[in-house]
Amino acid sequence: MNGATLYVVGMPIGNSADISARALSILQSVQYIYTEDTRSFHNFLTVLERDNVNLHFANKDIKSCFGENQYMRAQEILDHLKQGEDVCLLSEAGMPLVSDPGAYVVDYCRRNGVHIQVIPGPSALTTIMALSGFEPKSTIFLGYVPKKKSVFVEITQVPIPALSYPLCVVFFESSHRIKKTLIELAKIDARMCIARNMTKKDEQVWVGNAREIEVSQFPEKGEYTCAVLVQKKSSV
Repeated sequence: MNGATLYVVGMPIGNSADISARALSILQSVQYIYTEDTRSFHNFLTVLERDNVNLHFANKDIKSCFGENQYMRAQEILDHLKQGEDVCLLSEAGMPLVSDPGAYVVDYCRRNGVHIQVIPGPSALTTIMALSGFEPKSTIFLGYVPKKKSVFVEITQVPIPALSYPLCVVFFESSHRIKKTLIELAKIDARMCIARNMTKKDEQVWVGNAREIEVSQFPEKGEYTCAVLVQKKSSV
Protein backbone atom coordinates (compact mmCIF):
# COMPACT_ATOMS: atom_id res chain seq x y z
CA MET A 1 0.00 0.00 0.00
CA ASN A 2 2.09 2.89 -1.33
CA GLY A 3 4.95 1.58 0.79
CA ALA A 4 3.41 3.11 3.93
CA THR A 5 4.03 1.45 7.29
CA LEU A 6 2.15 1.32 10.58
CA TYR A 7 4.81 1.41 13.29
CA VAL A 8 3.84 -0.14 16.62
CA VAL A 9 6.29 1.54 18.98
CA GLY A 10 7.33 0.36 22.43
CA MET A 11 7.48 3.20 24.97
CA PRO A 12 9.33 3.46 28.30
CA ILE A 13 7.51 1.86 31.24
CA GLY A 14 8.51 4.60 33.67
CA ASN A 15 11.84 6.24 32.86
CA SER A 16 11.72 8.42 29.73
CA ALA A 17 15.45 7.92 29.16
CA ASP A 18 14.75 4.28 28.26
CA ILE A 19 13.34 5.26 24.87
CA SER A 20 15.49 3.70 22.14
CA ALA A 21 17.32 5.71 19.51
CA ARG A 22 15.43 3.76 16.84
CA ALA A 23 12.05 4.56 18.40
CA LEU A 24 12.89 8.27 18.60
CA SER A 25 14.06 8.24 15.00
CA ILE A 26 10.82 6.64 13.80
CA LEU A 27 8.66 8.99 15.90
CA GLN A 28 10.41 12.00 14.42
CA SER A 29 10.13 10.67 10.87
CA VAL A 30 6.32 10.39 10.76
CA GLN A 31 3.65 13.09 10.63
CA TYR A 32 0.89 11.15 12.41
CA ILE A 33 1.25 9.78 15.93
CA TYR A 34 -1.62 7.99 17.68
CA THR A 35 -1.11 7.45 21.40
CA GLU A 36 -3.16 5.99 24.23
CA ASP A 37 -2.83 9.22 26.23
CA THR A 38 -1.83 12.48 24.55
CA ARG A 39 -1.11 14.24 27.87
CA SER A 40 1.33 11.53 28.93
CA PHE A 41 3.04 11.66 25.55
CA HIS A 42 3.48 15.44 25.76
CA ASN A 43 4.86 15.01 29.30
CA PHE A 44 7.30 12.45 27.90
CA LEU A 45 8.46 14.96 25.27
CA THR A 46 8.84 17.66 27.94
CA VAL A 47 11.11 15.41 30.00
CA LEU A 48 13.29 14.62 26.99
CA GLU A 49 13.57 18.30 26.07
CA ARG A 50 14.54 19.08 29.65
CA ASP A 51 17.29 16.49 29.28
CA ASN A 52 18.53 18.36 26.18
CA VAL A 53 17.29 15.79 23.67
CA ASN A 54 16.87 17.54 20.32
CA LEU A 55 13.27 16.94 19.22
CA HIS A 56 11.15 18.06 16.27
CA PHE A 57 7.50 17.47 17.18
CA ALA A 58 6.01 20.96 16.96
CA ASN A 59 4.11 20.42 13.70
CA LYS A 60 3.14 16.79 14.10
CA ASP A 61 -0.44 15.51 14.37
CA ILE A 62 -0.65 13.79 17.75
CA LYS A 63 -4.03 12.19 18.49
CA SER A 64 -5.48 9.82 21.05
CA CYS A 65 -6.16 6.15 20.33
CA PHE A 66 -7.44 4.28 23.37
CA GLY A 67 -9.85 1.47 24.19
CA GLU A 68 -13.09 3.29 23.43
CA ASN A 69 -12.12 5.24 20.32
CA GLN A 70 -9.70 2.87 18.54
CA TYR A 71 -12.57 1.53 16.40
CA MET A 72 -13.16 5.03 15.02
CA ARG A 73 -9.44 5.78 14.74
CA ALA A 74 -8.70 2.61 12.76
CA GLN A 75 -10.27 3.95 9.56
CA GLU A 76 -8.64 7.35 10.06
CA ILE A 77 -5.24 5.70 10.45
CA LEU A 78 -5.87 3.52 7.39
CA ASP A 79 -6.75 6.61 5.34
CA HIS A 80 -3.37 8.20 6.19
CA LEU A 81 -1.60 4.98 5.23
CA LYS A 82 -3.48 4.78 1.93
CA GLN A 83 -2.17 8.27 1.17
CA GLY A 84 1.37 6.99 1.63
CA GLU A 85 1.88 8.46 5.12
CA ASP A 86 3.60 6.35 7.77
CA VAL A 87 1.84 6.26 11.15
CA CYS A 88 3.03 5.48 14.71
CA LEU A 89 0.82 3.71 17.25
CA LEU A 90 1.83 4.06 20.93
CA SER A 91 0.72 3.03 24.39
CA GLU A 92 1.02 5.35 27.37
CA ALA A 93 3.75 3.00 28.59
CA GLY A 94 5.12 -0.27 27.25
CA MET A 95 3.90 -1.95 24.08
CA PRO A 96 0.51 -1.51 22.41
CA LEU A 97 -1.66 -4.68 22.45
CA VAL A 98 0.10 -6.04 25.57
CA SER A 99 -2.53 -5.29 28.23
CA ASP A 100 -3.10 -2.07 26.27
CA PRO A 101 -5.28 -0.94 23.33
CA GLY A 102 -4.26 -1.33 19.71
CA ALA A 103 -5.24 -4.86 18.68
CA TYR A 104 -8.20 -3.71 16.60
CA VAL A 105 -6.12 -1.08 14.79
CA VAL A 106 -3.31 -3.50 13.94
CA ASP A 107 -5.70 -6.23 12.80
CA TYR A 108 -7.81 -3.79 10.76
CA CYS A 109 -4.78 -2.34 9.01
CA ARG A 110 -3.27 -5.76 8.28
CA ARG A 111 -6.56 -6.99 6.77
CA ASN A 112 -6.39 -3.97 4.48
CA GLY A 113 -2.92 -4.78 3.22
CA VAL A 114 -0.86 -2.47 5.44
CA HIS A 115 2.74 -3.30 6.31
CA ILE A 116 3.10 -3.53 10.11
CA GLN A 117 6.44 -3.08 11.84
CA VAL A 118 7.09 -3.31 15.58
CA ILE A 119 9.75 -1.15 17.22
CA PRO A 120 10.55 -3.05 20.44
CA GLY A 121 10.90 -1.28 23.74
CA PRO A 122 10.98 -1.77 27.52
CA SER A 123 8.72 -4.45 28.97
CA ALA A 124 7.29 -4.72 32.48
CA LEU A 125 7.19 -8.50 32.03
CA THR A 126 10.89 -8.93 31.27
CA THR A 127 11.87 -6.26 33.81
CA ILE A 128 10.10 -7.97 36.72
CA MET A 129 11.57 -11.32 35.67
CA ALA A 130 15.08 -9.88 35.75
CA LEU A 131 14.45 -8.14 39.08
CA SER A 132 13.08 -11.28 40.72
CA GLY A 133 16.10 -13.54 40.47
CA PHE A 134 13.67 -16.42 39.85
CA GLU A 135 14.51 -19.27 37.47
CA PRO A 136 11.20 -20.76 36.32
CA LYS A 137 10.75 -23.43 33.66
CA SER A 138 7.42 -21.93 32.58
CA THR A 139 6.07 -18.39 32.73
CA ILE A 140 2.50 -17.14 32.39
CA PHE A 141 1.54 -13.50 31.94
CA LEU A 142 -1.97 -12.62 33.14
CA GLY A 143 -1.83 -8.88 32.46
CA TYR A 144 -4.44 -7.04 34.53
CA VAL A 145 -6.57 -9.43 36.56
CA PRO A 146 -10.26 -8.45 36.18
CA LYS A 147 -11.46 -6.30 39.06
CA LYS A 148 -14.13 -8.76 40.13
CA LYS A 149 -11.80 -11.77 40.08
CA SER A 150 -9.35 -13.06 42.66
CA VAL A 151 -5.68 -13.35 41.72
CA PHE A 152 -5.55 -16.53 43.82
CA VAL A 153 -8.41 -18.02 41.77
CA GLU A 154 -6.77 -16.96 38.50
CA ILE A 155 -3.50 -18.67 39.43
CA THR A 156 -5.14 -21.86 40.70
CA GLN A 157 -7.21 -22.13 37.49
CA VAL A 158 -4.14 -22.10 35.22
CA PRO A 159 -4.14 -25.16 32.86
CA ILE A 160 -1.49 -26.94 34.95
CA PRO A 161 -0.89 -30.11 32.83
CA ALA A 162 0.69 -28.12 30.00
CA LEU A 163 3.24 -26.43 32.25
CA SER A 164 6.57 -27.28 33.86
CA TYR A 165 7.68 -26.27 37.34
CA PRO A 166 8.89 -24.03 38.85
CA LEU A 167 6.11 -21.89 37.36
CA CYS A 168 6.19 -18.09 37.40
CA VAL A 169 2.94 -16.13 37.10
CA VAL A 170 3.30 -12.42 36.28
CA PHE A 171 0.48 -9.90 36.54
CA PHE A 172 -0.27 -6.22 37.04
CA GLU A 173 -2.11 -5.01 40.12
CA SER A 174 -3.64 -1.70 41.11
CA SER A 175 -2.40 0.19 44.16
CA HIS A 176 -5.76 -0.06 45.92
CA ARG A 177 -5.90 -3.88 45.51
CA ILE A 178 -2.28 -4.84 46.18
CA LYS A 179 -2.73 -5.45 49.93
CA LYS A 180 -5.81 -7.65 49.44
CA THR A 181 -4.02 -9.58 46.71
CA LEU A 182 -1.00 -10.27 48.91
CA ILE A 183 -3.25 -11.57 51.68
CA GLU A 184 -4.88 -13.94 49.16
CA LEU A 185 -1.53 -15.15 47.85
CA ALA A 186 -0.40 -16.02 51.37
CA LYS A 187 -2.53 -19.17 50.80
CA ILE A 188 0.05 -20.32 48.25
CA ASP A 189 3.46 -21.74 49.17
CA ALA A 190 5.29 -19.41 46.81
CA ARG A 191 7.93 -16.74 46.59
CA MET A 192 6.98 -13.35 45.22
CA CYS A 193 8.64 -10.36 43.67
CA ILE A 194 6.55 -7.20 43.87
CA ALA A 195 7.79 -4.06 42.14
CA ARG A 196 6.29 -0.59 42.39
CA ASN A 197 6.96 2.11 39.76
CA MET A 198 9.62 0.11 37.95
CA THR A 199 12.46 2.14 36.38
CA LYS A 200 11.28 5.37 38.04
CA LYS A 201 13.33 7.21 40.67
CA ASP A 202 11.01 5.99 43.42
CA GLU A 203 11.11 2.32 42.32
CA GLN A 204 10.56 -0.14 45.17
CA VAL A 205 11.05 -3.91 45.11
CA TRP A 206 10.03 -6.57 47.64
CA VAL A 207 11.07 -10.23 47.35
CA GLY A 208 10.09 -13.02 49.73
CA ASN A 209 7.46 -15.56 50.65
CA ALA A 210 3.95 -14.18 50.30
CA ARG A 211 3.29 -15.14 53.91
CA GLU A 212 6.26 -13.13 55.13
CA ILE A 213 5.91 -9.85 53.21
CA GLU A 214 4.28 -7.22 55.40
CA VAL A 215 1.27 -5.78 53.60
CA SER A 216 1.32 -2.49 55.53
CA GLN A 217 4.49 -1.34 53.74
CA PHE A 218 2.81 -0.98 50.33
CA PRO A 219 1.87 2.62 49.43
CA GLU A 220 -1.65 2.94 48.04
CA LYS A 221 -0.30 4.87 45.09
CA GLY A 222 1.71 3.87 42.06
CA GLU A 223 1.84 0.95 39.62
CA TYR A 224 2.54 -2.59 40.79
CA THR A 225 3.91 -5.54 38.84
CA CYS A 226 3.99 -8.93 40.56
CA ALA A 227 5.75 -12.23 39.89
CA VAL A 228 4.74 -15.35 41.82
CA LEU A 229 7.05 -18.38 41.73
CA VAL A 230 5.23 -21.66 42.39
CA GLN A 231 7.69 -24.49 43.00
CA LYS A 232 5.41 -27.50 42.49
CA LYS A 233 1.91 -28.44 41.49
CA SER A 234 0.80 -29.20 45.05
CA SER A 235 1.51 -25.55 45.98
CA VAL A 236 -1.74 -24.50 44.33
